Amino acid sequence: MGDTEGPVINAMKDALSRLGISLEEAQYGPSPSEVFPSWYIVLATTSADIDEVDLRNALDEVWAAMASQPEDSVPAADIQVDDQDAED
Repeated sequence: MGDTEGPVINAMKDALSRLGISLEEAQYGPSPSEVFPSWYIVLATTSADIDEVDLRNALDEVWAAMASQPEDSVPAADIQVDDQDAED
């Protein structure tokens, strides 16, 4: 697996905190190398269940705010949220 810190994970922490939930564990997962633009997959465990749509909306807001910061700007992103527990 991958790193446990970075801009995507930081955005997840911020988005979850806005919803009153904490990020208990997160790491970057394997990403397909043939994909452009790059995909960043994060495997995460949260302190509570959360609706996928609510998390995606919060992530969109946080990412847009990060993208508007001239000193630490991030590229535009198409954010997708999948609840792996729901598939078990």
